[in-house]
Amino acid sequence: MMLGKLSESGACICPQLEELDALWLPWHDELFKGPDIESRKLSTMDAGSEWYRRGPIVLAVFCAYVRRMLLDRAAAGSARLRKLHVRVPAAVVSAYIDEESWEPPVLRERMLAQLGSDFGGELAVSYMIEEQRQPSRN
Repeated sequence: MMLGKLSESGACICPQLEELDALWLPWHDELFKGPDIESRKLSTMDAGSEWYRRGPIVLAVFCAYVRRMLLDRAAAGSARLRKLHVRVPAAVVSAYIDEESWEPPVLRERMLAQLGSDFGGELAVSYMIEEQRQPSRN
């Protein structure tokens, strides 16, 4: 493990981190409810569904966490990430109620639009393979 600095929020920032490979596990989305979830405008297409089933909200929450991580790194004097690779299960395509696609190429563009100038590196979005999700049993 690489040692890093603690941010004001208490998070550990690794200044040497250049690439981050993240697995998006959609079945845990309800654990990340932020204070602004209830204030988000909801379209008629998602009336009656829990917030964590609404694709635009889930994507916005995920991107807000990524933006916060990027801003914390910058505030700690860390270099920008060169590459962020987000792997999603194939089931993500039908996991959310959304008018836009969750196919990796479209999801990548949607994420870039939400991350804005906070992220200047390479963003890759792909399907994860089953072995990536399973913990090692050795």
